[in-house]
Amino acid sequence: MRYVLTLNMPVRAKNPGDSPQLVHQIMCEYPAKDETEFLNCLNDNAFIVVEELYRDLERGGYFPIGMVVLNTNMIGKVKQMTNNNKVEGAREKHRS
Repeated sequence: MRYVLTLNMPVRAKNPGDSPQLVHQIMCEYPAKDETEFLNCLNDNAFIVVEELYRDLERGGYFPIGMVVLNTNMIGKVKQMTNNNKVEGAREKHRS
């Protein structure tokens, strides 16, 4: 399943001299059948290995960039991505 993970760790500043942001989000894929299985994995392990995904700005969707080891103590929020690669529960912008 694909997830958006919010990590409680700073992100480097985009521009020199700027302050770092206090949270970091990554999109990833993990072989769990549902959120409960993923939650149990996070609770039972200090570290997990996930496949990190980057957004494809030209074609839409996401593409894998490789495996990454995450410290589960740094994960503050988990959201499932839907089949169309949108975050579950995210609001769509309405046009007037």
